[in-house]
Formats: sequence, C-alpha cells, structure tokens
Amino acid sequence: IAGNENGVRGYPNFNAPTESGDALGDLGFNVINIANNHMMDMLPEGLAATINYWDTRPVTLIGGYKNTEDYNRARIVTVNDIDIAFLSYCYGTNGLSMPAGYDMIIPYLDEEVIRDQTAMARKEADFVVVSVHWGEDSYQPLTEQQKTFAKIFADCGVDVVVGHHPHLIQPMEWIEGTDGHRMLCAYSLGNYFSLMAKAENM
Repeated sequence: IAGNENGVRGYPNFNAPTESGDALGDLGFNVINIANNHMMDMLPEGLAATINYWDTRPVTLIGGYKNTEDYNRARIVTVNDIDIAFLSYCYGTNGLSMPAGYDMIIPYLDEEVIRDQTAMARKEADFVVVSVHWGEDSYQPLTEQQKTFAKIFADCGVDVVVGHHPHLIQPMEWIEGTDGHRMLCAYSLGNYFSLMAKAENM
C-alpha cells in the first residue's frame, strides 16, 4: 500500500489502494503481516509508505521494519491475559534488495536471526506465532527450505507457524522440537482472496 498517488497496480508489481487496508481493519483483522516476495515491488519508498500507512491504523504490524531497533522489538498482543508474540519472515523479494542509504529491514529467513528473535520472544511472551512466506508458487509438495525451517522453528520453541506463498493449501502437521515441544505448522493456507482462476488456487 504505497500510496494512491502511485495508482492501483497488478502483477508483476503490485500496489493496493489505502481503502483495501482500511477494509481489512474494519473487518476486524488486527495483526497485519507484510513480509512477502512483493514487498519491494514499489521500491524502498513504497515499502516505507506501506509501513507508514499501517502506523496510522490500530493494528499490530509485522514483516516490515523501519530499522534494526524496530526489527528487534517484539510485537506482543495480549488476549485474555495471554501474551502472544508475533514474528515474521520471508524467503526473498523477487531479486530486489534494500539499497544502501536505507535503514529498513526485510526479514529474510536466517537461522541465526530466527534463533535470537524466538529466544527473546519466548522470554517476553507466553505463546509465539511465526508468519512465514516460503515454498514455491502453485507447487503442492513441501520444499526442502520449508522442511528445514519448520524444524528450526520447532526446535526454537515456536508454538504455531502460519505459512503462505504457494497460493494453494499445503499440509498441516504437529512437529516435535528437540526438547519435546510440539509446534503446529500450517505450511500454506492457500488464498483468502485472489483473482487466480485455477481450482487448486481457490
């Protein structure tokens, strides 16, 4: 959501109108993740505008961070006296990277960072949820990257992984970490809303 002045754009470089974000909030979505392979479609200025837009809404934003300090600050939502930490990662940004001179952080899948952030989240919260953009577009089988990082998340004591990117439903399973901790992993939820016409994408 890089600003209506940039126009509404579709594939391959997306830009949504602010009204779409307003509608999500009005519908009751209160944790918003923007980490995905299209988050740099409108270049760093577009990502900055997206983060700034969500800062005006009463939501918890994950997946896009203004700087390293912002990236390392746990996002915790309290529900019925239970503190839930939300973390977010993505596999890549379609070959686009953050140029020099910008402080924003794109949360790429990185084992060392994941171990540091999940350890911090477990100290500060009762429950840890990870939103992760991974896998291959319209590809049903799990990739080795998905399997590897799912095990890492389980070993780190994550409670739930919510996966997305393949645009179709992939398996959901319990994964046991090294300490016996069990994690629920939904590898890909499929599409909630899209213009994809194939049955498997619906």
